[in-house]
Amino acid sequence: MMWEVRPVNAYQVMLVSFFVFFPACTGVPLTTQSSATQIAPEMAATFTLGKVAEEGNGELSDVPMVLIPAGEFPMGSMQGSANAKRAEGPQRMVYLDAYDMDVYEVTTKYYAKFLEVTHMPAPLAWSQVDLAKHGDRPVVGVTWDEASAYCKWVGKRLPTEAEWEKAARGTDGRSYPWGNEVPTSDRATLTKHWEGYDTPTPVGSLEGGKSPYGLYDMAGNVMEWVSDWYDQRYYDTAPAKNPKGPETGKAGVVRGGGWGFLPTDARSARRIYPSRDTQCRNIGFRCAKDAVEQLEIEEN
Repeated sequence: MMWEVRPVNAYQVMLVSFFVFFPACTGVPLTTQSSATQIAPEMAATFTLGKVAEEGNGELSDVPMVLIPAGEFPMGSMQGSANAKRAEGPQRMVYLDAYDMDVYEVTTKYYAKFLEVTHMPAPLAWSQVDLAKHGDRPVVGVTWDEASAYCKWVGKRLPTEAEWEKAARGTDGRSYPWGNEVPTSDRATLTKHWEGYDTPTPVGSLEGGKSPYGLYDMAGNVMEWVSDWYDQRYYDTAPAKNPKGPETGKAGVVRGGGWGFLPTDARSARRIYPSRDTQCRNIGFRCAKDAVEQLEIEEN
């Protein structure tokens, strides 16, 4: 068999490896939209993020959130630290205003309600594995646009990369939500794809894996979409206060590792960058929102 060698860039290499080693994911060209997420013509006139939010805002107010206080934290990885990638540096101190973050990943129970009200198509993964029957498990197979639309529907938004990382690791620079110890099965759901599993575990199952702020599954279970576009060198020039990522880009960012991924991919500083149109049974999300009142008291 003859192989034709063509020049590729680093982003293309990442996409190939992402889908070869994790076949539970599907990718689409960056300039097109997946047929699984297209909106029917008769719905196009009424389906906008604003309309969705208007129809559903407040219906899921029972979802618990936790306040992440204003203050600084060390974002990224120090040069030379174990398993660190170039895109995780340089590590620097970042100040964030106070915000609220979902305690749990968004579950199929709540996402199904969103689909019922908005008539959005179900995630592709639901046709592969009947995840709709597992209401306590995180929804998977959603694109960045679908995750963003859900968060807007409940009056929230996707967290920024910085917000996600602070909520996961706190302010002491730890590698994982619980500390620097490598993940164990009582702390994170990882590498399950190789053990014959085809779904994540129920959210909030692992007490030992909680973050310093009490958030569950910030390492393992599913990777989580954040709002930022990806830029490998963004940390070189990013603002030190409330960074929100580049204005444009070719890829999104997911954080936290997934049930089919390796422990090193669950480090709080790890950045993985699939296309925003990616649909993957390892990818879900949780939502955040600005704090109702910006507290004057900062973390000690």
